[in-house]
Amino acid sequence: MKILVTTFVCSLMMLVSTAALAEVRYVKESLSVNMRSGSTDRYRVIGQVVAGQQVEAFESSGTYTRVRTEDGKTGWVKSDFITPDKSSRVLLSEANATIEQQLNEITQLKRRMGDVQSINKLNSDLQEQVSRLDTENAALRQQNSRLEDRFRTDFFYAGALVLGSGLLVGWILTRFMLRRRRQPGWR
Repeated sequence: MKILVTTFVCSLMMLVSTAALAEVRYVKESLSVNMRSGSTDRYRVIGQVVAGQQVEAFESSGTYTRVRTEDGKTGWVKSDFITPDKSSRVLLSEANATIEQQLNEITQLKRRMGDVQSINKLNSDLQEQVSRLDTENAALRQQNSRLEDRFRTDFFYAGALVLGSGLLVGWILTRFMLRRRRQPGWR
């Protein structure tokens, strides 16, 4: 019994230690690779691993390596058919994803560039409008100043005319009243 427990504990420790030592590997550019239940050709085929598929490599025995697929299947494949390098399919897929991302960024930059150009055009148009309005404002201020001067002049002339008319009426009335007093018979 003691031997059985010791064997079980050792097996469990090896299993745990091999899981911690797992390395990421990729199936080479073959169409598919047979996965076997043991580390030689005598063991039965339990599945296939497709080219470019990522697997975790745990241990090697002879020409075979024990691997686990992404979906959790564990088995043995020939060591010659796996590599630490990513396959061309994986690299192509990653490159296409990078290209797609960069194309999206370029599209966004073009859109922003168009926005910047339209903002610059709008800014230029607004600056021209401000310049035109400043010129018009200066002309209106000048015209307003002339009108104010004319109003003051007209007001001065009107006041002078009223004053002159008042003096004239006053002079005529005093002359007329003095003549009447000098004439006899009015009293």
